[in-house]
Parts: sequence; C-alpha cells; structure tokens
Amino acid sequence: MEKNQAKKLALRLFDYYGAFLDGIMSFLMVFSLFALAPAIIPYSEATNEFRFAMGWAATFMTGWTILLLWASLKPVERKTIIPITLYIVVAGLALTSAFFSRGGIWIFQLFAIIIPGTLIYLWAKDAEV
Repeated sequence: MEKNQAKKLALRLFDYYGAFLDGIMSFLMVFSLFALAPAIIPYSEATNEFRFAMGWAATFMTGWTILLLWASLKPVERKTIIPITLYIVVAGLALTSAFFSRGGIWIFQLFAIIIPGTLIYLWAKDAEV
C-alpha cells in the first residue's frame, strides 16, 4: 500500500471511529429520554428539564455522527473535520466532563480520542487526493 493510500485509510478509519462513538452516545441519549429511571447517562433525571437538554444533545450528537460518516466518503478532501472534532467538540466535552463529572470519562476522551486523533491528523494532513 502506498503512503498516500495509507494516510487516506487512516483518515477514513478515524472518521468511522468517531461516528461509531457518537452513534453509541446518540442511542444512549435517546434511550435515556424515554427510560423511567435513566441511569445510562451520568446525572440522568426523569425531569422535563433534563429530557429537554438531552433531546437537544442527542440531536447534535446524531448530526455529528452523520457529519463524520460524510467525511469518511472523501477523507482527504474533508480532513479538516478531524481537528474541528478533536479541538472544539471532543475537547469541550472532555472539559465539561472534567469539571462536572465524578467519573474519569475525560481521561478516555483524552487518551482514546484526542491524542490518537491528533497523531493521525498530523501524519496524514499532507495526503493528496
């Protein structure tokens, strides 16, 4: 496999990885909207306020899932979606988790998403169409 093809594959796989994680979260968010005792998402409550916020969050998470799947169709041409995803979306989620959660989900977001994504993007950013 030539180097350019390997870079294209790495970008595509990272798009799939992000879409997979976002898709799981979208499902869990929608499920927590209708569960009688929402326990899947930390700090879930069966209040209208929680369900309203979770509905908005699920909508955006689903949209980002679709955006990443779209990027995977032309990973080299749409590679700039990766830094937007890493440094605005995931970093924002990680900071929110670090400040407001007792769990260590932000550590997962840092080591399983941000750092590998940065390395893949830096390696593959000069890939050509």
